[in-house]
Order: sequence, then structure tokens, then C-alpha cells
Amino acid sequence: RLSRSGTPPGLSTGPVSIWLAGVSIGAADPNRASYRKLHRNQIGDHLRATTRSHTIQLGGTWAENVNWIDELADFNGSYQYATLTDFARDLAGDGKNYSLYRQSLGRADRKFRIRDAAVYAQDNWRALRRLTVDAGLRWDKATLPQPTARDAVHWRTGTIPSPNLAFSARVGAAYMLDDNTVARFGFGMFYAPYSGEFIDSLLLGNARQQINILANRTYTGAPAFPAAAASTTSAPAGTKRIVYATSKFWYSYSPQTTFS
Repeated sequence: RLSRSGTPPGLSTGPVSIWLAGVSIGAADPNRASYRKLHRNQIGDHLRATTRSHTIQLGGTWAENVNWIDELADFNGSYQYATLTDFARDLAGDGKNYSLYRQSLGRADRKFRIRDAAVYAQDNWRALRRLTVDAGLRWDKATLPQPTARDAVHWRTGTIPSPNLAFSARVGAAYMLDDNTVARFGFGMFYAPYSGEFIDSLLLGNARQQINILANRTYTGAPAFPAAAASTTSAPAGTKRIVYATSKFWYSYSPQTTFS
């Protein structure tokens, strides 16, 4: 549990969050609540066999991350101001002078699963008395949850693709120069699993479960300080944020090379 909504601050501006030149001067807690829980299941098996000058390893793993999230950021609305003058004018009811308005509406609680599988093969070869060579290949595959609906215009919000060709190679060598010195070289590709926060953003990216309002004062129907949108139907037109993955949706990866 990261945070729980606090008691009302008792300010004349109500529970709305106010930011002035990057400093919070309004209600201290902009979220309705923030609760996150992760349960991980993992199983794997590995086999090693030695024959003559080769040591061969084969293996595979399967993991499942079950994510529970109950969070609705800026539930009460958040106003951002560039200068004290702009804030003072809004506080006095002199039009709309804020720079940006944010608010999230809709369902806060959700649950989803991310499954990852991987298999690999590796060979450690004693090529010469002084030389050892390593070579391996690993394949990763993620099974991602899918959105329950899609945006009427942005059809890509209805699916989250997962790459099938996520192969990573590992090569290395060690050479004994003399009885006291060994030179080593290694190279490998390492894929990072998809984070729960990232997948959660894509699941909410169709603006069906949640609507994330991002507006400035020139938008039609933009709220006037310190009011906030009461429901998803009262959100200003054209302010919802859409997030989706393209068809070429790859893992983030890190190529690593070592010399010693």
C-alpha cells in the first residue's frame, strides 16, 4: 500500500490539487488512493551434460506476475500555474488563467496477469588446452493481457502485441596466456521484461475504463478554477489521452560486452 487518501485539508479551494511553478500549494493528496500488489509464480528446469570437451546446458523457465492495482491519480483535479499572478486572478474569479488541468475519472481497481516463458541452450567447449569457448542462444516470449474494449477511432487500443522473435545470443572465450594470466571476452543480449506499470498504461489507453483529462484553458468546456469534472460525460471535448502499442512492439534490451 503506497498511500491512502488523507482527511480533507479544509482549504477554501477544496480537495483540488494546485501547483504553482512546480510547487504544490493546494491539497497535499491528489489521488483517491494508491494500492498495488504483486504475486509472482515461477518454475524452471535445467539440464547439464558433459561429453568429452563439451559441457552442454539446456533449460527453460515460466513465470506469471499477477498485478492488483487500485489507483486513480488526480481524482479531485489538478491545476498548474506558471506565475503567482495567474493563480491570484483565478482565485479571484477572473476568468481562466491556468496553464494545464489534469484529472482522472472512471474505475480505479483492476487486475491483470503477465506471463513470461524462456528456453535456452548453451555449450561450453574446451577447444584447446588453453582456450575455452562459450556459445548460447535464448528465446523469450511474453503473453500479455488484452484490453476489454477499444476506442472507436484508435483501433490499436484494442490489442497489445507481443514479439515472437525475441532471440538473444551469448558468446564468450577465455584464453590462458600463462600460469598467472587469463584473458576473457564476452558478449550477450539481455531482454528486460515488460513492467506492470507499462502494461497497465496500455490496458487503460483506450479511455474506456478510465479517462485521463489533459486540458488547457483554451479547450471548449475546460473547467474554471476550482471546479472539477464530476463524471466521464462531463469531461471537456478532445481532452482524453489515448495510449496504444504499434505493431512493432519490442522488448527493451541491453547489449553487453566485457573484456578482462
